[in-house]
Amino acid sequence: MKRMHGAGRDYVPAFGKDYFLPFFDPFVKWLGADRVRGKLLDEARVQPGQRLLDIGCGTGTFAIAIKRRYPDVQVVGLDPDPKALARGRRKAERARAEQRAKDALAEIDSIGVQVKDLDIGLLDFPCEVDGRVVLLCWKSGEKSITHWHGTEEGFAGRKLIDERITRSRKAN
Repeated sequence: MKRMHGAGRDYVPAFGKDYFLPFFDPFVKWLGADRVRGKLLDEARVQPGQRLLDIGCGTGTFAIAIKRRYPDVQVVGLDPDPKALARGRRKAERARAEQRAKDALAEIDSIGVQVKDLDIGLLDFPCEVDGRVVLLCWKSGEKSITHWHGTEEGFAGRKLIDERITRSRKAN
């Protein structure tokens, strides 16, 4: 194993070689580290507002797990391996972006809007018409809501909004 120099100190990279770093996380996961991390977090008694330092964080997997479970905790990871830290930073940014997307979808859902397809930007809005719930349908790029469909028909069953729909009211 070759000792590397980084952050002012010597260290041994994951699996002893830099080029093995991409395989580190999947291998450690395969060994059951997620279960062990979960048990450790169960015992840690982490409280909202605490600041935690993950020394030897490697690629940041444990720091990210802490932040997912305890979003109100500040987590800092330290590691002498700059390549592992760079990978950890990318993973943490991806985790933050995923959480922002989940939060946005939850907020949209909380007001009754149904996200049907993110790729094409398809949204449905429940509406009551003649005692029956139908879905007003909007697709990204459309200037306004001009179509509707029944709850069982889906996008393929879209019809132009008519006078009946215009007089209806929002469901929920």
